Amino acid sequence: MKILVTSGHPHSGYEIVQKIMQAAGLGAAQPSRREGMTVEELHANIFKAHEIEATAPEIKSGLEPGKIWQELGVDLFLGNLSQDVWGWADARSTWLLDFWKTFDKQTRFILVYSSPEAAVGSMLENREAPPDNIDAEIASWVSLNAEILRFYHRNRERCTLVNATAVMQAPASLIEQVRADFGLHALPADFAPEQNQFSAVTGCLAKALVEDYSEAAALYQELESAADLSLSQAATPAATAQQAWQDYINLRKQLANLAQAQQHQTGQLDGLQAEYAALKKAKQGHKLTSAELAKENELLLLQLHQVQEELESNFKKQEERTKERDEQAKLATDRQKQVEQITQARDTQAKQAKDLSQENELLLLQLHQAQEELEHYFLKQEELRKKSDEQAKLANEYQKQIGQLTKARDEQSRLATNWQKQLEQMTQAREQQSLVTAERTKQIEKVCQARDRQAQLAAERQLQILELTEALAARPQVAPQQEEIDQLIAYARFWRSHQPAQVVIDLRREIDGDNWYHAEDDGRWAGPDNTSAIRMPSLRDGKYLLQLDVVDAMAPDITEGTAVFLNGIPLEVSVSGEGHPVVLNASFSTDMFPESLIWQFALQYPRLISPAASGSPDERNLAIRLGTLKLECIE
Repeated sequence: MKILVTSGHPHSGYEIVQKIMQAAGLGAAQPSRREGMTVEELHANIFKAHEIEATAPEIKSGLEPGKIWQELGVDLFLGNLSQDVWGWADARSTWLLDFWKTFDKQTRFILVYSSPEAAVGSMLENREAPPDNIDAEIASWVSLNAEILRFYHRNRERCTLVNATAVMQAPASLIEQVRADFGLHALPADFAPEQNQFSAVTGCLAKALVEDYSEAAALYQELESAADLSLSQAATPAATAQQAWQDYINLRKQLANLAQAQQHQTGQLDGLQAEYAALKKAKQGHKLTSAELAKENELLLLQLHQVQEELESNFKKQEERTKERDEQAKLATDRQKQVEQITQARDTQAKQAKDLSQENELLLLQLHQAQEELEHYFLKQEELRKKSDEQAKLANEYQKQIGQLTKARDEQSRLATNWQKQLEQMTQAREQQSLVTAERTKQIEKVCQARDRQAQLAAERQLQILELTEALAARPQVAPQQEEIDQLIAYARFWRSHQPAQVVIDLRREIDGDNWYHAEDDGRWAGPDNTSAIRMPSLRDGKYLLQLDVVDAMAPDITEGTAVFLNGIPLEVSVSGEGHPVVLNASFSTDMFPESLIWQFALQYPRLISPAASGSPDERNLAIRLGTLKLECIE
């Protein structure tokens, strides 16, 4: 489907251009499918809603109709789906060119212009513009054609700019330019376009009225320079002035002849009336013989009859003229009454229209609100769908990780069972060594006296446990030394027996972890990878509250999107506070995962940002800056 929109100044002659296009096969626009609204009615309603006139000189840019008008425009296009090539012509389309451009990439535009004097001459010929209103008419011409030129320069590939007079002189030239794009056929051989012509006197008067408007003249020259079909300059101003002078002389001659004929008829009527009076007087004043009088009377009577017939003819004509005048006066009176009735009806309709306009505005406002709510819910639904897809993807990834962790856990359970058997054998042997046990008990009592240093000792013992664990893993076939196993068991029992109510890992100090930068005054930055880890000895069985004090982050969404895992199991995280610092909260129970000597907390970030991207010399990739990790047993 291809659409052709023709537009121009109301007195440019754009209607004749549209008739030429229709003669070449362009279909006329049909009313909209649902509302039954024509293009002209749609334009009229849009301008009425904006409370402006299409030719108002104060319009400086195209209108931007709202969503309801866009929907009505779509309805209009749906009403013309059966036509392959169709279009319309309306001067009001000039202020809606950008509006119609966005509807379909197949929409093309024929922009019609004429000279300022041609537009003023047309208005004078149609008695639409008195001379004292020329300023406003020229301002309207400049405003509208400036908008046409602006749109043409920005959309050359979709526009054809033509001079209306040039099209009337050579309509086939326009058809040749557009027929390839629109599949139009050649004009019929007998086709003769209308001519938007006026008398030479009107043309000279229009030219004299507009010659002082330099802005209009300059704009017309720009249009001529840019036009795809401009007007040739064959005719000279002298020839136009000569033709106007000849037309003026002919008008003067016609007026003189009419005045002379009227004077002649008046003289004839006066002579006949005087002759009739003289004859009547002579008849009464002279006494003649009956024979002579009879002859004279017959002659006079004959002349009198002729005069009477002429007078009666003139009298009848006068009566007919008087009757026509009376009928015209009666008709004028009737029309005046009709005008008064129409005016009264118009006032009533205007009042009703005003009331309907207010109701329409209220309904339009309600419609806009409903549309905004629907858009809000639609966008929210889209966001929820995206989050649901992301969560499903994460769940699949987590499921894969759980499967891998389950296999690792089973392997660790098997190893733990073996180690447990070995530990039981070693425990039986250790119980026989009472002296060694007494010495170790004394060491534990000394450690109890130094509980204020538990956090630091716990970290040191964790490192030792890790070293022992790695050594055991590296030597699975060799039985661990008795002393190392006993030390590991002692540390675990001591830690769980003397576990404080709240365990705090301060990231300003040394920690056992991965993917952390050096300590700063209030914590450590996470990076350069998107997953960081903190390891610690496991705590006794129970339910715990985990709190991560985030003192800063490269972006708020990084904090909100941080995921927390304990030994590979994801924890449900909530954020407390606004801005920074904030706290990431999570709760868990030890029965959620297999028993392990080591707890590893993993923090996974949605993205990392380098300060260098904002002009900083710091080229690190950072996520969040963590101050402390706190664990509190709540059950």
